[in-house]
Amino acid sequence: MARSSFGDPAERGQREAQPSRPLEVPEVLDGTSAILIVDDDPLVAEVLRRMLTKEGYGCTLAANAAEARARLAESRFAVALVQLTMPGGHGLDLVPDVLPEHPDLAVIFVTGAEDPHLAELAARDGAHGFVMKPLRRSQVIFVVAAARQRRSAEISRRLEHEKELKDHEFALSKYEARWHTAFESAPVAIVELDLDGTITRANNAMEVLLEVSAGQLVGTNLIAYSHPTEGRLGQRRIRALARGGGKGTVLRHFVTARGNDRWGTGLGLLVEGAGGQPKRILDYLVDNTDAHLAGQRIAAEQARFEALVEHSADAIVVQDGIGGKVVYASPGLSASLGLTPAAALGTVLGDLVHPDDRQKVEHSRGQRLR
Repeated sequence: MARSSFGDPAERGQREAQPSRPLEVPEVLDGTSAILIVDDDPLVAEVLRRMLTKEGYGCTLAANAAEARARLAESRFAVALVQLTMPGGHGLDLVPDVLPEHPDLAVIFVTGAEDPHLAELAARDGAHGFVMKPLRRSQVIFVVAAARQRRSAEISRRLEHEKELKDHEFALSKYEARWHTAFESAPVAIVELDLDGTITRANNAMEVLLEVSAGQLVGTNLIAYSHPTEGRLGQRRIRALARGGGKGTVLRHFVTARGNDRWGTGLGLLVEGAGGQPKRILDYLVDNTDAHLAGQRIAAEQARFEALVEHSADAIVVQDGIGGKVVYASPGLSASLGLTPAAALGTVLGDLVHPDDRQKVEHSRGQRLR
């Protein structure tokens, strides 16, 4: 009959392995080991303990699956030698049950039947080997040593992978912190959009441009702030950006939350996520409102000047600076010289001057060109 404990409690306490520190490679990887022996037969368990103790391993005994779980909860082990069939739970059931909580544990099954199907099932569940009965010391030591080496390599790879992940996360957090600082302090307006144009983030310059807080911008669509004359153009631009196009700069006309007109030169970029899939759109906007309004005023003054020239009673002529050919003539030329503006284009106005005054005209023209 199986017993739940073996030997004197004091003696057993000396045999039990001390738990390893969290995230530290178990002692087995440093030349010694903490081994849990799970077998309902006390004679087999004792034979295994003596074999392994002579090799420098510290052993803890458990008579069944329930006691094995209790021992694993108390201490951390590098290797577990588990009887394949025993009362209170099959060894194959124990492995997937305990490995998620004890990922550093190497499991070796002890069995009297050589069954390829069982070996396949055990390997699938994460076992590291088999020990066949009757027990042979050389076989036991070899299988434990092989499991130790294999598990050592697995743990090393896992710890290296965890370190790489932590380094990556640290580098990513630093990058995100720098990006956040650059995003918020950028002198140009930047807005982060979903692929449908919904605003997910806006910087301080965007708040100034659209005269609304970033908190109010988030969740709204950027198209909502487009001037009615270009709403559809804005929608087509967002769709083009979401497909990876629309990368050229374009002058955008906005209406702010306060109803004021604003103009900005926009440059949109599609930011790709994992696997090259589109993730979001970054829209950069340089506030050109002052320059645009100044251009409008200049254009208005130019139009007013041209209207004054066209309606002036005086003859106004513009000549090129090389040969003195007429490039523009106002309607007033007809009244002065009887020459239509169209007929005057391309002529040399000096040819129409009386020979007595031609020298004065040439001298005056030369003085103006200096």
